[in-house]
Amino acid sequence: MPKSIVPALVLVAFVLEPLAAFADDASKAAVTAAFAKMAQAKSYRMTMHAGAGDMTQEYVAPDRRHMSGPSMEMISIADDTWMKVNGKWQHIPKTAAGSGAMSSGAMGRGPGGPVAKPPEADVKFVGNQDCQGQPARVYSFSMPASSGPPSQSKFWIGASGYPCRMEMGGTGSASSMEWSDWGAPLRIKPPM
Repeated sequence: MPKSIVPALVLVAFVLEPLAAFADDASKAAVTAAFAKMAQAKSYRMTMHAGAGDMTQEYVAPDRRHMSGPSMEMISIADDTWMKVNGKWQHIPKTAAGSGAMSSGAMGRGPGGPVAKPPEADVKFVGNQDCQGQPARVYSFSMPASSGPPSQSKFWIGASGYPCRMEMGGTGSASSMEWSDWGAPLRIKPPM
């Protein structure tokens, strides 16, 4: 290799190294912004797809949730929680429900459940791809596992800046969440 090319290659590597770090910082900032936008949403619908069957949750700010799945249904409004047992709604006392099992204090305002913390490391832009028929940007990141190595996840952010889809886990244990109806006039009322 000619000696005159070596300094040029070193210079290119030196210039590209900060750009690669900037790209990861930009990806992390985009994902963090989507999580923040979700936390401020007035309402949304989230559907979780997993091996046990689909579960849907509707959320209306500041503290109303309705969860339903193959074998359960639950409504929470502030500190009041109701659960459908054997086809009948039952009010769960505040103390038994842990001060509102699904209230915003207990469940947070994250992606369909406990307060979700955006990933802080290993966030990378993967590319553009449609999500629910809309253009979206796709990011990948590692999520810590309770045992073993971290699992890879993918996160789609729609053109609106809101999350659209998230895939977690590997083959055989994969699950996903899809969000929709951002700001829609969803109504969650006490069942009794």
